[in-house]
Amino acid sequence: MKTLVHWRLELLKHLRGPLLGTRAKGTSSNKWLHRQQKDPLVKRAVVEQYRCRSAYKLIELDDKFRFLNKGAVVVDCGASPGAWSQVAAQRVDCGASPGAWSQVAAQRVTTTSTNTQGGMVVALDIQEIADLPGVLVMGGSDVTDPLVQERVRELLGRRGADVVMSDMAPNASGIREMDHQKIMQLAESALALSHSVLKEGGVFLCKLWQGPLANVFRSRLKANFSFTKECRLQSTRQSSSELFIYAEQYHST
Repeated sequence: MKTLVHWRLELLKHLRGPLLGTRAKGTSSNKWLHRQQKDPLVKRAVVEQYRCRSAYKLIELDDKFRFLNKGAVVVDCGASPGAWSQVAAQRVDCGASPGAWSQVAAQRVTTTSTNTQGGMVVALDIQEIADLPGVLVMGGSDVTDPLVQERVRELLGRRGADVVMSDMAPNASGIREMDHQKIMQLAESALALSHSVLKEGGVFLCKLWQGPLANVFRSRLKANFSFTKECRLQSTRQSSSELFIYAEQYHST
C-alpha cells in the first residue's frame, strides 16, 4: 500500500529525473519528464503534500463555485491517486480517521443516521487507492459496474450525496473520436450514479474532452440541474483539450 511519503518521493523522482535513477525511454518519455520538471504545479504539489497536480483543478473549481461546504457528503469517481479526495476531505471537514469499504460497511447505518454534521468523502477507482485521512476508500471498484454503484448507495444510505464529481479519463489512444467517445461513456456512468445518490439541490462535476458529444451531454444535464457551466481552467495545461462541466441544484423530475 502506498503511503503519502511514497507519493511525495514519486513526485520528487519525476521532478529530478535521472538524479534519482529515472531513465526516459523514447521521445515521449523525455517530453513528459521535461514537462513535469518545468511544471510549477507539480512542484507545488510536492511542497503541499498533494498526490498530484490535479488537486489544484478542484481547488480552482471550488474557489469559483463554492460547493465543497463543511459537512458535505462527496463521492469522488476515478479518485486514484487521491488528490481530489484530499482536497475534498479538507474542505468538507472529514476529520482524520481513514477508512475502507470493508471496514465501514458494517457501520453504515450508524454512520449515515447519526453523523449528519461531519463531512464524508467516498473515493472509488478501478485502481487501488492508498488510504487517505478522513476518506472512505473503495479501490478496485469500477464505477461503470452496477454492483459498485449499489455499494455506494448502501454506504451512503439515507444521507445521500451532496456532490458527485468525476475526474475520470480513459488512456488516450491518440484517435480523437475514439478517445472522445470513451470519456463520454465514463461521464455517463458518473451521471448515472449521481441520479441514484444525489440529494435534491446537489452538485455534479465531471471532466470531458472537447468534442461534439460534450455539447449534447451538457444539454442533457439541463433536464435535471437548474444551472450548468462549462469551464476551462487556468490549472489545465494549454496542450490539453480537457474541460469541466459543473451542474448544481439537482432535481429528479
